Amino acid sequence: LKRLYNQEAEITQRFNEKFEAWKVSNEASIRSDAVSRSRSVIRGQATEHLAPLTMPSVNIKDFRFIGNPIDYLVFCGASDITDKQNDQIEKVILLEIKSGKSKLNKVQRRIRDAVKEGRVEFAIYNPDTGLTKTTTIEE
Repeated sequence: LKRLYNQEAEITQRFNEKFEAWKVSNEASIRSDAVSRSRSVIRGQATEHLAPLTMPSVNIKDFRFIGNPIDYLVFCGASDITDKQNDQIEKVILLEIKSGKSKLNKVQRRIRDAVKEGRVEFAIYNPDTGLTKTTTIEE
C-alpha cells in the first residue's frame, strides 16, 4: 500500500511538472485566445444594446430589455399609446440579438418553438387573492 501511495505521488508530481511546462510554453496562445473571446463577448453585449437603434421600423421607446433568456420584448405601438397617437399594440415581439456566428441556445430555441406552436399566454396574477387569470391565443 505504501508503494502505491509513493507511485501515486510520483505520477502526480510528474503530471504537475508537465502541466506547468505546458502552461509556460503555451501562455502566449492562451492569453491571445482569452483576449479574443473577451472581445467577442464585449462586442456581442454592445451589439445587443445598440441593435434597437438600427431597427428603423420599430420605435426605440417600445423596447424593453430583459437580457436572459431573450434580449428584448418589443411592444410595437406602446409608445404611441402613451403619446396618445394611437390606441392599439400592433404586435409583441420576443427579440434575440445575435452577431457574428452566434446561434440560439437550447432555451432560446425552445422559446421560439413555443411561440411557433402557439403556446403563449397573457396572465394576470393577483397576490391578494392568489388568483391568476390567463388568456391564451385561442381566446
